[in-house]
Amino acid sequence: MLQSFLSEIVVGLFVFAMTALAAYSRSKYKELSKKTYSKLTIFHITRYRSKALGHTPYYTREHQTAEQSGLSLEAEPVFDETVSMTLAVSNFKHVLRPLRCGTDGHADCYRIAPDDDSLWIDHNFNDKKNPSSYLVQMNDPGNVLALSMTRWNGLQDNNAEYGTTAEYAGQHVSLMIDVTHVPNHEKLFRHFAGYYEPSERTTAPVALPRTDLAKGVYRWSYTCAHPGDVIRVKFEIDPTQAALE
Repeated sequence: MLQSFLSEIVVGLFVFAMTALAAYSRSKYKELSKKTYSKLTIFHITRYRSKALGHTPYYTREHQTAEQSGLSLEAEPVFDETVSMTLAVSNFKHVLRPLRCGTDGHADCYRIAPDDDSLWIDHNFNDKKNPSSYLVQMNDPGNVLALSMTRWNGLQDNNAEYGTTAEYAGQHVSLMIDVTHVPNHEKLFRHFAGYYEPSERTTAPVALPRTDLAKGVYRWSYTCAHPGDVIRVKFEIDPTQAALE
């Protein structure tokens, strides 16, 4: 009888433990499922002319770096200009993972959120042969991390592309391109194609549908991305269609 009683206790404790474990698992899953991460990167092409075709530059800019603050480097005629913004958002406060913003042209990068005394600013001078990458991070827990970047002469190659990378599992990632400020953009920028590239390079890129938000404003999105996954958009430029007024 004692052995039977002990067996019942053991079975009871086992059932209790499994029930408690299941309840804990449901609680943790519910807690984790409430955490959401979103990222939006917008590329706004504001100017385009072709150096190769002998077009007149818009203006001349003197670049500098953070290491050489105040020291003017070689002046560069500007033929194209793109302003981008990347916004990472979560629904709970924590130190968001750094945002990496790369470029193969000359660029300035600014952290615009959070806006505090530790505002991160960097100026970079580089050329097409030496691509650069920026890492923007936050110091204290928060919900938003955002950066703004201005790029010059990054579109002189007639085959252009932009991309944005996921930092979290389950992150909703979107990429937008706005060309509406460039005259004759319908003929100048053509054949936009968006792809989702998994971080595991053994998996082939997947074509993404394009959402036309307006004439000349396009968006590509992917839900439930994994860290390192990339949304990449490629397009063609016909420099003969550039308006010179």
